[in-house]
Amino acid sequence: MDAILNRVRAQRHPKAETVVAAHTAIVKLFRWISGHGNPSLASKYLHFHCPRAAYICDSRALTAIRRVTEPVRLPSNLKKLKNPYASFFMRCEVLKGALEKLLKRKLKPRDVDKVLLAVYEQVRA
Repeated sequence: MDAILNRVRAQRHPKAETVVAAHTAIVKLFRWISGHGNPSLASKYLHFHCPRAAYICDSRALTAIRRVTEPVRLPSNLKKLKNPYASFFMRCEVLKGALEKLLKRKLKPRDVDKVLLAVYEQVRA
């Protein structure tokens, strides 16, 4: 697990491919350990250990991101990973960029996670 996380931590500004590949590897490792891949847990684990790189992807975040962003076309380097987290990650990057432009300040993935939770709460209301 440390080797997976260290690849992300080694980059000052982790690239999407690095983060998605790490998520893919963690899902595979969880599947090997428990028989369940659990991509939501993998994203939370990755976010906890690499908070400046990964977004939390659970059912609430997926509902919210679908409300506030359009589907994105994945570059081939992400498409080849065949991981649904890649699309979610890229949509979060689009949202992050739009929010940074609007707010005129840099945001962290945790900031985007909070926005998505707020959107989800509004959708549920």
